[in-house]
Amino acid sequence: MSDKKPTPILRDVGGVECPICKKRTYSRGGIHPQCAMVQADEPRRLKLAAEKREIAENKQAIIAKPLDPKRSRPR
Repeated sequence: MSDKKPTPILRDVGGVECPICKKRTYSRGGIHPQCAMVQADEPRRLKLAAEKREIAENKQAIIAKPLDPKRSRPR
């Protein structure tokens, strides 16, 4: 019996580089399904972040705005 292990045959089996994560993918579209979801969600994520930033800026503007003494009545 031989103790020698067979040498692996290394060959390029195909696949392309995913444009999102830069790892090899074997899917038909050339992009991993999870990376495609990240790519599809990116515009929505940016829109939500912009809306959140706008709300925070509006809150800061309201807080920084001085009260009008004529309009505020003591109770």
